[in-house]
Amino acid sequence: MPAAERPTISILVCTRNRPEDLRRCVDSIFANSFTDYELLVVDQSDDGVTADYMGGLTDPRLRWIPTESRGLALARNIAVRHARADLLAFTDDDCICDADWIGSMIGEFGADPKPDGLFGRVLPWGDRLSEGLFCHCLIADETERTVSGPVPPHNHLGHGNNMAFRKDVFRKVGLYNPAMGAGTRLKSGEDTDLTYRALRVNLVMRYSPRPLVYHNNWKTIRQAARLDLGYVLGFVMVVG
Repeated sequence: MPAAERPTISILVCTRNRPEDLRRCVDSIFANSFTDYELLVVDQSDDGVTADYMGGLTDPRLRWIPTESRGLALARNIAVRHARADLLAFTDDDCICDADWIGSMIGEFGADPKPDGLFGRVLPWGDRLSEGLFCHCLIADETERTVSGPVPPHNHLGHGNNMAFRKDVFRKVGLYNPAMGAGTRLKSGEDTDLTYRALRVNLVMRYSPRPLVYHNNWKTIRQAARLDLGYVLGFVMVVG
């Protein structure tokens, strides 16, 4: 479509059977101070509840894409293919976005044209540590950094629940690996894999604490251990 008709940024959220999480996420995006965006929700749900919720939303910036595909990587690839903007921002359906999240993303790309990708800060939503629960995929670091060579992305940049890329990144390194990520045997690693492929060809990735989301991903010790194993297996597949 003509550049003048494109939104400044496409916000991409993938979901499956988590309507309450999705509602919080979507509400937080619609509450953002920056308004020139489209919101794509790729929905793999089969419970009917999510469809009822999405059908009741009337904001013209929303594009709901129901699909019978399974797996986060496949859903993200559908979102990338449908996105109309040249900047694509990702968050997860169990995240709550800060009111300046989108504006901070735009500001980071505007302040420095060199980065091809951007990762932001992720803090826990609420505090359930006293219940013996743990929240994964956090990054509280307030130190900015830029990298352009192979490094472990989860240590130096961040996670798939708060990231953005120029659309050209996908033209240069391809889409997400559908054999990785939630919904596959590996259960993780699709975001690490894509970022690592970009770093291997020296694309520039930046971390900034300013784009902020909160993660509502509290797990019991046993659930956390299973999740950690999946993350380790995904990382080994990427760099092994």
